[in-house]
Parts: sequence; structure tokens; C-alpha cells
Amino acid sequence: MPTLTAEQAFQLAQNYSEIAHETDLYRFRNFENLDAEERASLENRARLIRNFSSDFIAISIALDLDDLDGTLRNIEQATTRMRRAIKRLRRIGNVIKVLTAGITLAGALTSGSPAAVFSALEMVAISVNEATRDEA
Repeated sequence: MPTLTAEQAFQLAQNYSEIAHETDLYRFRNFENLDAEERASLENRARLIRNFSSDFIAISIALDLDDLDGTLRNIEQATTRMRRAIKRLRRIGNVIKVLTAGITLAGALTSGSPAAVFSALEMVAISVNEATRDEA
């Protein structure tokens, strides 16, 4: 079986969390129609699914830590590009575009979500490239 990426493990964690949530909602919606054994069975299975979600988060974090040096280099490069772009940009709209990408990156970093960080890094690159091209 191929190895999961950090982003794929995180997506699995989200999916399993949503499955557990939907199972709980089903149990609550149908509470009156379920006997005690069925309710307990659903509750236990939702708990197991939630545990797997947590396991996938742990896997995602471990995979991310394996590539921490690369991620830190990417973050450093992105922030350096933003700083240099802001220094050169003349149009306020372009400065705001780059700053917005920087704010998104900061939010992604504080969220701890690998998927959000990767997406925000991509947004920074696109924003800096568009802003710089627009100024040329």
C-alpha cells in the first residue's frame, strides 16, 4: 500500500470526524426508535471512529514533522517574498493582495492544519506573482 501524505492523513481525519458526527446525529434523530443496545452500539462505534480520526491527525503531524525542514524553508521563502514585494509595490491594491495572503498564512500556521498551511503558501506565491506582474 502506498504511503499517505500528511495532507491525505489530515483529510482522512476530517472525514472520520464527520462520520462520527453524522453517526451521533443519526442516534439523536432516531433515539425513540432505537432500543438501548442499538443506541449503545452507535455510541461506541462513533467513539471508535473518533479515535481513528485522532490517530489520523497524529499520523498527519508525524508526517509533517518529517518534512518540517522543508516546510520551514517554504514559510521563510514565502515571508521573504512578501516583504520584498511590499517594498517594491506601488499600488495599494497589490499591497493589500499580498498582505491578505500573509494574513491567511499566519492564520493557517496558528491553526496547525497542514492542509491550510500548504494552501496558504500556494496563495502567497500566487498573490506575490500577480501583484508583481500587475506592477510591471
